[in-house]
Amino acid sequence: MDHRDSIMLSFRRGCFIELKTAYEMSCHQFRECIRAFIDKELPVNERSVFLTHSEECDDCHNELQGMQLVTASLNNCK
Repeated sequence: MDHRDSIMLSFRRGCFIELKTAYEMSCHQFRECIRAFIDKELPVNERSVFLTHSEECDDCHNELQGMQLVTASLNNCK
């Protein structure tokens, strides 16, 4: 992979994830970004790649929906 074909994701926990390309994300990378996405801390350009992966991968989409439900439930308990 050429450095011009990759981008770096950074988010709240100080983690950095190198994407396969500017348009691809692995399931592992997706899972690493879920919390930042839910907390609205994932930058706009990374959010686009994240949402594209969610639309293309049923497993990740289901995991995201589950995390969103848990988060909403916990927020309702406050």
